[in-house]
Amino acid sequence: MNNKLSKFNKIVSITSSYFKSSLKTSSTWILISFNLFIMISLYYGGLSSAETILSYLMQATFFTIIFSFILLSLNSFILFDKKITGKGVRTAMVIFVLFILLFYGIALYMLFVPIMDQIRISLNFVIGIGILLSQGLLFFTFNIKKEKERLKKTNLVKLFFEPAGYIFPIYLTIIFMMIFGPLGLLIIIKTLADIIINSPLNVKEPYVYHILSEVNQ
Repeated sequence: MNNKLSKFNKIVSITSSYFKSSLKTSSTWILISFNLFIMISLYYGGLSSAETILSYLMQATFFTIIFSFILLSLNSFILFDKKITGKGVRTAMVIFVLFILLFYGIALYMLFVPIMDQIRISLNFVIGIGILLSQGLLFFTFNIKKEKERLKKTNLVKLFFEPAGYIFPIYLTIIFMMIFGPLGLLIIIKTLADIIINSPLNVKEPYVYHILSEVNQ
């Protein structure tokens, strides 16, 4: 019992540190603005449920693609604490990236198919995507060099979990929205998840992997 309580307190402490550090970055506040805009648009009828789902799918897709391009630019990587360099690096990273795109792409595609016939692109949708792209470009512009250096030193197993940090909260939010309709509470939960995942601490240790490591200890 004490061990479980200790783990719970540790998870709360880790989550709090990621949350607080994230609120100090401008890209996080742009991301908050995106989710707030989505919520307001839903409430006043300026955005449909299908457009909301598509917005979140595009958010996850945008991150995964940019993340994949960064991986492809690496000239070395770590696998089971061993640094891998040489001619085989490019081929290995291409295979790894293709696996990431296939795995997470299937998850995103499964959510896109049910709303395909319901999508009607509105002005609010375009504005929301504009806010989202601004956040993504700002984050990667200021962190691209650190990201490349960090990815070179991070085990591939950890790297595989990074897109999950963005996609999993979106996946859950969309599933609940498809079942129960557009619920503001779920968007708030997703916003909190976005804040955590956008934390600079993810550069050192991906949040999802950090939590899983703590739970399995």
